[in-house]
Amino acid sequence: MNKQKFYKVIWIVIIVTLLCAFIGLKYVSNNENILFKKLKGEIVFESNKDNHLFGLYMISNNGVKFLCEGSMPDISADGEEVIFVRRKKKESNLSPESKLSILDLKTMRTKDIKISDAEISFFSSPAFSVSKNKIAYVAKVNNYDNVFIKSLKEDKIKKITNYSKNTVRAERNFINKVAWRNENEIIYNNWGEGIFLVNINNKEKKLLLDGKGFSVGEFAVSPNGKTLVFAGNGKITGEKVQYKYSELFLMDIETKNIERLTDNSWGDEYPCWSPDGTKICFTSFRHHNTIVGGELYVLDLKSKKEYQLTKAEKIKNIHPFFGSTTDKYPTWSK
Repeated sequence: MNKQKFYKVIWIVIIVTLLCAFIGLKYVSNNENILFKKLKGEIVFESNKDNHLFGLYMISNNGVKFLCEGSMPDISADGEEVIFVRRKKKESNLSPESKLSILDLKTMRTKDIKISDAEISFFSSPAFSVSKNKIAYVAKVNNYDNVFIKSLKEDKIKKITNYSKNTVRAERNFINKVAWRNENEIIYNNWGEGIFLVNINNKEKKLLLDGKGFSVGEFAVSPNGKTLVFAGNGKITGEKVQYKYSELFLMDIETKNIERLTDNSWGDEYPCWSPDGTKICFTSFRHHNTIVGGELYVLDLKSKKEYQLTKAEKIKNIHPFFGSTTDKYPTWSK
């Protein structure tokens, strides 16, 4: 083979290789589920895609499918049910009318949880206990957020926190998350105060992370109950670094040692754990320069590699606050 033919073959190989790479990248970018085939389990999340103001979706090896209208989902440990907030759809703003419901993923039927307290104006952040015998949730009563525990076997409700006009200023009372550590302990975050661990039997409360000067967002408890992953920005007490954007952090619940996971020029929020505790799924706003929307990513804690699961899309004919789709509140089952 002479040199001319040799170089011609080389150029053909290079062009074909680049073409295949381009097609492959385009295929990945247009198939939000392709990377999830490397993972295990199912992720349920909230999204405003497909003209749903509040819609619940599931992503799995079989693709992405719409489940029902709803918000703030939490999937049970056995992966059979999802508890969520059902909101009345309005064009102007969030409706104060809401209720808690459970979706059976086998029958796709929903049932409402009866809570007969006329003073409750809004529900948020429902969560199954591991045994599914109880749920924890946040309810706004007389303009103040408080955490409650309800038995699903009996008609019993227990108030865990006691925020009121006598204990805290209204602007310092915003409980955006409650989660179970085990059957006897819950963890909640009150914006402005911090993250607390509470024994539901005696209501003994312990501060895990001081929220003064540091805005703590959503968090999640690891499957073994030893570690928190949380989103936050500002200045952590005792540190010199000021975090401008919402970043993800790990915190050992016993030692309170904190490790930063992300450090970006965009917001990373709404983290949740994989069932085996080796990965974190979260919402990232990294493409905010081209589209204002949140996309789901998975972070492998060992390799530190990230995998994109969903893509934000521009939308029309929906609430003006939502210029594009945002996938958030992921919850992961085995």
